[in-house]
Amino acid sequence: MRIFVVFVLPVILSVALGTAVLNGVVAQPDRELNMWPFGGGHGSSGHLVWIIGLSEEYSTSEPVEVALQVGSLPFSCGDIYVTIYDTASNTAVTQSGFLSQCFDMQNPIHQVGFSEIIDTPGSYALTVQIVSEGFTTIDERGLFTVK
Repeated sequence: MRIFVVFVLPVILSVALGTAVLNGVVAQPDRELNMWPFGGGHGSSGHLVWIIGLSEEYSTSEPVEVALQVGSLPFSCGDIYVTIYDTASNTAVTQSGFLSQCFDMQNPIHQVGFSEIIDTPGSYALTVQIVSEGFTTIDERGLFTVK
C-alpha cells in the first residue's frame, strides 16, 4: 500500500492534471500551441530579415559580403550568426557571430561586417540567424555558387 501512495498515485495524478490543463489550453480557439519555441525556421520568419548584397555567383578570390535589412522584429536586440554551408555535404564552411546587436527601425539596413572568401568551387548556402535574449529565433537563407 505504501508503494502505491508514494510511487504510483503521484504519477496517476500528474498525468490526469497535465491532461486536464492541456485540454483546457487546446480548447480555447484563440490559443496557439507552439511546441518548439526555440526555432523560428526559414518559413516562419515571414521575411523579417533580408540578406542584402548576396550575389548568385562568386569567384574563388572574391569575398562574400552581406548586409541585413531588418523588418519589424518582435525584439530590439539579439545575437546575429552568419553561417556558410556546403550544400553538397551540408557541413558548415565558416561561421561568424555578432553578439548583442541592437536594431534601429529608423535605419533598417544593419551592417554586420561579414566578409569571407570561399576558395573551393561548389554550391553554398548562407544562413543568417538572429537570436533574441528570450531565445526567439528569426532566420533567412540565400544560395550562391563559387566558380
